[in-house]
Amino acid sequence: MEKEANFAVQWHLNDTCNLNCRHCYGNEIHGELSFNDLTKIISDISSTINIWNSFTPLSKSINYTGGEPLLYKDLFKLIDYSNKEGFSSAILTNGTLVDKEKARIISNLEVNYVQISVDDIYEHHDSLRGLKDAFKMAIQGIENLVEEGIFVNVSCTLSKLNVGRIEEIISLMATVGVSSIRFPRLIPIGRGRQLNQNILSSAETKSAFTYLVQLSDKYSSKIEVMIDDPLFALLNSSQKCESTCNTESNIFCEGACSIGFTGICIMPDGTLYPCRKMPIPLGNVMKTPFRDIWINSEVLNNIRNINNLKGHCGNCSLSYKCKGCRAMAYAVSGDYLGNDIQCWKDWGL
Repeated sequence: MEKEANFAVQWHLNDTCNLNCRHCYGNEIHGELSFNDLTKIISDISSTINIWNSFTPLSKSINYTGGEPLLYKDLFKLIDYSNKEGFSSAILTNGTLVDKEKARIISNLEVNYVQISVDDIYEHHDSLRGLKDAFKMAIQGIENLVEEGIFVNVSCTLSKLNVGRIEEIISLMATVGVSSIRFPRLIPIGRGRQLNQNILSSAETKSAFTYLVQLSDKYSSKIEVMIDDPLFALLNSSQKCESTCNTESNIFCEGACSIGFTGICIMPDGTLYPCRKMPIPLGNVMKTPFRDIWINSEVLNNIRNINNLKGHCGNCSLSYKCKGCRAMAYAVSGDYLGNDIQCWKDWGL
């Protein structure tokens, strides 16, 4: 039976937020769209995915975020609408506003999961988030969701600031009922540029990722430690890529970043980015049909062809399934086809 891929939209509904995070990748203001405009975009994307389904089995999902999505007045109404249109849905939030009432509403909406951003523990988290008791509030939000039987994923941005507390973070999240935890790397864009010196070196990244693999086994009965960064391919070089990747006829590419294949980012005004951490405007779905942007984008087409990669990434024998992090390359060098500076493969480490 052919494996079903999932096309995921990360939708930033607003720029408004109740926190002031030091590593936030958003530092620009976009205009917000009306509910009717949002539903038109959903229909546009759904129509495109229906076309793709004639090529390969494909499900569809929308991850709603912000800003802080719980400050967006039509969030729950929009989730209900997109669910009826066949999309599965998730909410990506800082967790501080998830009271018991909101947790009950979310439970009734059949949301797949709620992702809470917890970047460290106790006062360390508060310092990053710019609000006293932000950690306590996020944990309370998690507990409210867990009480309603909602699958909770924690996203913890990995850097020099918290790498020494990885296991402590995992253990605590397991204790409060979190189902899974992931550790995306700190990308120095937006306000995150001020933390540039806290990006892990390639050697530190290898050490941290190796440790995460070990912790994934250690805590497998308590919490899923997600191994979902492209560079994890370097720790499992026997893994094979089972498909050829191109624009439409085979949209699924296993083992690499979803940029240009099974994922896209929508900003509050309808502008498309390849990824929120790679703020290169591709077009605006309020002006141009989604499928036209997806097929004709020079940026996306450049990324889809691994022969366009440069430096170590371009010469790497594992580029067909890793490709490195294009957002990291762009943030550091301004060239989204350049090196992923945290890769250790060709550095003799």
